[in-house]
Amino acid sequence: RKLHVTGRGRCAEEGLNCTLTGSAEGIREMAQGLRDWDPIFNETDFKLTDGLDNRKKFKSLTIQKKSELVAYGLPVSMAPSLKANETKHLEADEYHKMMAQPDTVIIDVRNHYEAQIGHFQPPPGGAEFIDPKVRNSHELPKWLALEETQEKLRGKKVMMYCTGGIRCERFSALMSQMKQDNPEFQTEGEYMVRGGVERYMKTFPQGGFWKGKNFLFDKRQEQIPENKPREELEKEVESCCCMCKKPCGVYRGGFKCSVKACMVPTIVCA
Repeated sequence: RKLHVTGRGRCAEEGLNCTLTGSAEGIREMAQGLRDWDPIFNETDFKLTDGLDNRKKFKSLTIQKKSELVAYGLPVSMAPSLKANETKHLEADEYHKMMAQPDTVIIDVRNHYEAQIGHFQPPPGGAEFIDPKVRNSHELPKWLALEETQEKLRGKKVMMYCTGGIRCERFSALMSQMKQDNPEFQTEGEYMVRGGVERYMKTFPQGGFWKGKNFLFDKRQEQIPENKPREELEKEVESCCCMCKKPCGVYRGGFKCSVKACMVPTIVCA
């Protein structure tokens, strides 16, 4: 309250994941205050974005206690260990170069509706892009356990990405555990981009190998490469309105699938 910082977060046995809003000074003072309070926060990757419109800031601070940071639907006793995770964290420029390598796959571990409006598109001859096409994180463990999935990843360098990195931490830990449980499921290593798509876009303001928009769950709604021309961005739209089928890359109006078992966001252009 003293720093006028607002936001929302999830707290679980694995750790803490938050999105916070406030003044540039207030956010930085809070980050330093956390580090002064407990050295464990020295390992925290604080991703900072300045110049946010006041209308897009959170009105209050809410931290929810959850059984999992990323909802896989696994009991705490069965959750993969983040500390035993062998995945390598690459800086954005290193990650960018790896996308051009053969015998490599790159997995979008976000929900399919996020990938619809934007995803990585490696260069020809480089990494193979894989979209698991899951509606939510609950479906990822089932997808990774499939024999055809493990066959596609076996013997390859496995890259992965998400918005800010937390979903990659959970997915890669699950993958490490599955490899330990199944000696026949082995890869040439797992790699994630430090800071997720958000930091990659800041490193490559023209977009790099990113195509489209980065879906965000806060009031910003989306992130686009800062220096990419709007007309070029429009040409990259692959998604379409679910009603008229015209190209559209904007989620608006809070429209969702009417099937109760689904309820994922849908694109309606008007």
